[in-house]
Amino acid sequence: MPNIFNEEKFIVANLKQSGNLESSRKWIADFKAGISKIDLKVNVVICPPYPFLELFRNELILDKAINKGRLFLGSQNVSSNSNLENTGEVGAENINDLVNFSIIGHSERKENFDEVTKKYQNCINNKIVPVVCFYENKRVFELSNCMFAYEDPKAISQDGVFKEKSFDEMMAIVTELKDLFTDKTILYGGSVNKDNIQTIKNLEFFNGVLVGRVSLNPQDFAELIALFNA
Repeated sequence: MPNIFNEEKFIVANLKQSGNLESSRKWIADFKAGISKIDLKVNVVICPPYPFLELFRNELILDKAINKGRLFLGSQNVSSNSNLENTGEVGAENINDLVNFSIIGHSERKENFDEVTKKYQNCINNKIVPVVCFYENKRVFELSNCMFAYEDPKAISQDGVFKEKSFDEMMAIVTELKDLFTDKTILYGGSVNKDNIQTIKNLEFFNGVLVGRVSLNPQDFAELIALFNA
């Protein structure tokens, strides 16, 4: 596992509540075809739905012909609880032998900071790197041993419609965050696509991106990786 605090670059894919067993196998096959053509210099974290974590681990992450140490598995969430009396929950302890990362506090879940910090602690206790999503609550900068994902709700795509920001708007975000997040690993999330990935990369502030809708198409996602990797 890479040292995430050593100037590493990351692309994290949130596959959301997508697919079934058959389509997940096809996603993996199509992604392999695209990623095999790229000499990866950045780290790629794939976060599929819970039921397919082992499938992705076995058919993608453990495939040494494809994975040269730059592909990792993550979950889209973990439970804030850490005991056995929570029917239907998936705890960090349930998946710590499958994943290295977990997205927590994603904007779609609308969770408060107390809930997020419980999930953060459960990840840390189980040696899972939390990818802590945030927008307005800057208290997250108090957390350590994690990555941060800035999600601007004004830039998040809805129904496939992207809400791209200009370079000046992106620079304003950097100005707002740079003092709080000195020497921390921070990703940009919100309508990341092939048209704006170079702009985000050129800012040199963000250590990578959190990708949603584009990652649902494995060919488009591989192309986005190639652009960020160049």
